[in-house]
Amino acid sequence: MSVSMNFDISALTKVIGDLMAKEPLLLDRAGRAIAVYMGGELTRHFTSQTLWDDSAMPPSKAAQGNKQQTTYRTSRTGRVHKSIKKRRAGRATLIDTGVLMDSYRAEYDGVASVVMGSDADHAIFHDQGTKYIEARPVLGINPRNIRDMCDEVAAVLAQGFAS
Repeated sequence: MSVSMNFDISALTKVIGDLMAKEPLLLDRAGRAIAVYMGGELTRHFTSQTLWDDSAMPPSKAAQGNKQQTTYRTSRTGRVHKSIKKRRAGRATLIDTGVLMDSYRAEYDGVASVVMGSDADHAIFHDQGTKYIEARPVLGINPRNIRDMCDEVAAVLAQGFAS
């Protein structure tokens, strides 16, 4: 290796160990803080129309409003009725009723990880895409998220030192 830096972190490890002995719920508080932060990020991706990496979310056809929706229904007499509706323009992509957005969660598992995801059956189709639907993944961690999560943990540690 042509360039390297070595840091002795034994003192820091001892301080964190002492702090954890003094405040055993510190890790739990840090995990919960990260889960709350990431839950907010998931909601932000929907409302700001961004993907997990903060790039712009490709608009859906419904959001573009440039297609017509044709439906057919059969009356009691057997006559077929055709109905053409223009889709409303300006709707947010992936937000129609809010069910999909509300189904996403970020939860601390109580051990050492935060689990993010959705229990909506159709979430995977929007996340990974299909033959007809462009992928619009909102799950993921980008560099800004890592910096913000470090700030969240630092705030929890600072509270632990203050008490």
